Amino acid sequence: NNRLTLNATTATFAGDVTLGNTSGSSILTIMASPTLYSIIYFGDTNSATPASVAYDHNIDKMIFNTDNANALTIDSSQNATFYGNVGIGTSPSKTLEIYADAGASLKLYGDAADDTSTIELGPVTSRVWKFTAHPYNTYSNTGYDLQLQSNGSYPGSFLINDVQGVSIGTTSNSVGGQ
Repeated sequence: NNRLTLNATTATFAGDVTLGNTSGSSILTIMASPTLYSIIYFGDTNSATPASVAYDHNIDKMIFNTDNANALTIDSSQNATFYGNVGIGTSPSKTLEIYADAGASLKLYGDAADDTSTIELGPVTSRVWKFTAHPYNTYSNTGYDLQLQSNGSYPGSFLINDVQGVSIGTTSNSVGGQ
């Protein structure tokens, strides 16, 4: 049948293992109990299991681990959960960063210390617009506000606050500018 079957607790191979078929598809199947895992580990001489690809048959979830921690899971409904920051076209420093070839960017992130949520829009190297939702008034620490900032500065901002009302170009309750 041209198949290799291993039914042992462990097996060690010294050297490379190649699976191939020059006239058709090549298939590798890892079978497990319907309530357990199928796992492939990626190790080195320092650690046998620092990274892995696993399938949890009990809950039908694919799990990708790096540095012995979950990096990505995909459930049976094709919902993906990323652990850490996600970057498209960049190495991210925020929760989600997307960069286009023309230098346009979009960043979405939260700040647990300030309990804020922020969206940043703009070119990577020049003016950036920030929309930030605060659970308190930025200036008097009361109420809630939504703020639009240019390059992160408060002057020139547009502020909507549930206590003070609307402010444009100032931190007081007024419509004005500089």
